[in-house]
Amino acid sequence: MLRWRVGLIALLTAPALVGCGGGSDEVTPDPSTTTDQPQVSVDLTTPDSYAKNTDGLVGVQVAAKGSHPASATVTVRFDVPAGKLVTVAYQATQNEADGQHWPALKLSSSPGPKAGLDTLTGSYSVPLHDGDLWRFSLRPQFGPSAEIKNVPVHVSLAEGGQTVATASQDATLTAVTAVRTNTGKTAWTLYRDGRWAEVDYTLTNVSTQDARSMNVGLAVNRCNPDETLSCQADGSLLGAIALQKFDKGRWVSLSGSNGQASRVLTTSLKAGADSQVRLRLAPGTSLAKDVDRAEVVLAWAAPGADGSFNGTDASDFTIH
Repeated sequence: MLRWRVGLIALLTAPALVGCGGGSDEVTPDPSTTTDQPQVSVDLTTPDSYAKNTDGLVGVQVAAKGSHPASATVTVRFDVPAGKLVTVAYQATQNEADGQHWPALKLSSSPGPKAGLDTLTGSYSVPLHDGDLWRFSLRPQFGPSAEIKNVPVHVSLAEGGQTVATASQDATLTAVTAVRTNTGKTAWTLYRDGRWAEVDYTLTNVSTQDARSMNVGLAVNRCNPDETLSCQADGSLLGAIALQKFDKGRWVSLSGSNGQASRVLTTSLKAGADSQVRLRLAPGTSLAKDVDRAEVVLAWAAPGADGSFNGTDASDFTIH
């Protein structure tokens, strides 16, 4: 799914439409001390959007082979512009019976790795099992600037005061955010009887830089009929759904698509400014009868600008 969204953003930056991965730095034990070293490694993933005052998820994937500690202290560090803050909440349990319990993590500040940066640090403990995926939410209280495009994230696992694994990854700051502005009871349903379903957004440039030209497109994914709502790209769905946008006081039909996306508009967006996008969709008779769930994805990209101006927002719909 992540691979498809990257492809969709690439499509928006292509001239024809003018219209996130993980990384780890495993600790390599000193050969002279490998006998008693636990076989633990960690992989850090930053697959989400990280926008000002918006929560984005970070994943901590653990591998623990052979003899290893029963628990570990997780220490997370964030390098941020001096005086700026992030807030963090962490997943405290993987027991579904306990529900989702995400306490806020207290962060302390210290001088960063270079002038102009602070390092924010916090620690918490987790049980240590092979294959565990622990998550925490990251909410920057600042957007990208000409100098700062991402938040370096570092994680380490320690047992008995000894570090057993580390990983680092950048969380790319998002310059433009999208918020659904119609979220009532009927805002998550598409109708086969010809009724229109409206999907409205506010796009906001939360950075300190202008987006001189930004392409906005819409795509529709097919979702599997299961509880996980796993969705995959399906270019045929968009062709089977009528799409209109509200422009200059009237609804205008949008025809055709480029690959997997239909262009909604091309616009400029100054720093701190926002833009309203009103769309509506209606499934046609050519939509397969077995399609009863779909994911509507708004995507935006600024050709020629840095990647912080690219992003997506997904909404899950039931089709009746």
